[in-house]
Amino acid sequence: MIEQASLVIGEGNWAVKSDSLLGYKINGGKYYPREMSVVRSTTGTRINEDGLVELVPYNLAQYSQDLSNAAYTKAQYGTGTISVTPNYGIAPDGTLTADRVQMTQGDFASELFQRPNTTASQTYTVSFWAKSLSGTPTLYTNFNLGYFNSVTFTSEWVRYEYTYTADATSTATGFNLITFTSLSGTSASADILVWGVQHVEGSSALDYLPTTDRLDVARIDYSSGSGALLVEPQRSNRLLYSEQFDISSYWGVNAGVTISSNVAISPSGILNADRYIESTPNNNAYQLAINSSGTFSASIYVKKASSSNIGFGAVSAGFSGGMSVKFNLDNQTFDTPINYGNFTSITSSYEALDNGWYRITLSGTTLTSDSYYFVIGSLQDTTYTANTYIWGAQFEVGSYQTSYIPTTSASVTRNIDLISKTGISSLIGQTEGTMFVQVGQFPKESSGRVLAISDGTLNNYIVIIKNSVNNNFGVYVMNGGVLQFIYLGVGSFPNDSKIAVAYANNNYAIYVNGTQVYSNATASVPTCSNIYIGQRENGSGTVSMGGSVKTAVLWKERLTNDQLATLTTI
Repeated sequence: MIEQASLVIGEGNWAVKSDSLLGYKINGGKYYPREMSVVRSTTGTRINEDGLVELVPYNLAQYSQDLSNAAYTKAQYGTGTISVTPNYGIAPDGTLTADRVQMTQGDFASELFQRPNTTASQTYTVSFWAKSLSGTPTLYTNFNLGYFNSVTFTSEWVRYEYTYTADATSTATGFNLITFTSLSGTSASADILVWGVQHVEGSSALDYLPTTDRLDVARIDYSSGSGALLVEPQRSNRLLYSEQFDISSYWGVNAGVTISSNVAISPSGILNADRYIESTPNNNAYQLAINSSGTFSASIYVKKASSSNIGFGAVSAGFSGGMSVKFNLDNQTFDTPINYGNFTSITSSYEALDNGWYRITLSGTTLTSDSYYFVIGSLQDTTYTANTYIWGAQFEVGSYQTSYIPTTSASVTRNIDLISKTGISSLIGQTEGTMFVQVGQFPKESSGRVLAISDGTLNNYIVIIKNSVNNNFGVYVMNGGVLQFIYLGVGSFPNDSKIAVAYANNNYAIYVNGTQVYSNATASVPTCSNIYIGQRENGSGTVSMGGSVKTAVLWKERLTNDQLATLTTI
């Protein structure tokens, strides 16, 4: 059936780049791209194929194949010169995307550099491909404005890499990609090709990932074991230095607590997790995070060091209000959350990662506006101490935790994920058709949209939605501003549910997980030209799914009921 589809997104075939997600059509066994629009305007994180928390994109360098871009500073000192000609030569991947860099030494130096945001004491690896167009010039890579690493270029493509630790002065971290300086004393000029600049966290180079401005990159998440498109609302991590609990100017620490920094491999696969030792009960580490009332979610990654229990929560000054909970790392159970007052609807949950790490979450609602602290430790529970690894703390406004948002000296906001394609009436059945979606993570957002086709208004659409009335899936159909029908599912459906809506004039059918759950013989078909994944059916970008999608497919034909049953069977 997939080969007859007009548009397929996912189905285990994921390809992403800046601003787009590649859907496809299969014809004669060949894949033809159908590019989807992606808008987020910020980076984000995901769980990658190796089960690690990863930045998206993980390449911190902007415009990795365009050194002529203003993201790279071309500095000329004294009589030194530098020029960049884009797309001058054939790159290692066979495309005409390698840039020519011409430099003269003059009486001092010329430099080509970029300053990605880095974290003090964090380890980074820079890599790039280069080869000489003339001779074997010796140039330098210059890190933290203090160390010169000699590089001799040959006539063959070589991937060069260098690992460094960012210093404590944020303005001095980053890298000078190429420095041609009077320190070389070997050449008066250099003429080289450069391609594929990459700057990543950690002590080794990763598979090369091309970038432009690093924005609007779809996140394919593997937290469920297979790839799914992550679609989340806008959220902010209100905590500062979310991975550096030893920074005393932001994290308060009681006398009975010791923080040892960068002593364990974190969920990101990097040696940047801290150890939290609470030698006497009723002590903690804490940070002021929110000054308001509302619904909050606190989360942190934890791993056993030598003790089984770790507590955390959100409390106001003097414990006049707040919530906390204790998590047992041996059997993955929570004690009953403690309510210190003013909180309602307190829930706790955890997510298991690889290598003994867990992300534990505590959510609750307070009607009292106050100064609320994110707190790690036993709080007022005097029955245990803690000796655990910790990493990636997050305090966000909302009834559930979203993907991790790393911070340093300022709060960070990850914008809403907007996935759509407009102007595709030729791919959408106008008189009959079929919509199919396999959900990865069940939508967490109230009334979260899953999959919609429409004309970009609220007058014509077919939408699969999370029904907030009974926490189930629903289907709404509107034609010419007239509601055709609303189907509200019953019972409950798990993650990985498969839903299909087949439509034709006076002939609708809805199948869920292999079973027909609804039919309608009176509804008409709206005219639609756009598709939206995880966002509102008019493309307003105000309502998110708060979950993930493994596959979304459109057919221009109404599949038969037997085909629908086969398609949706788990």
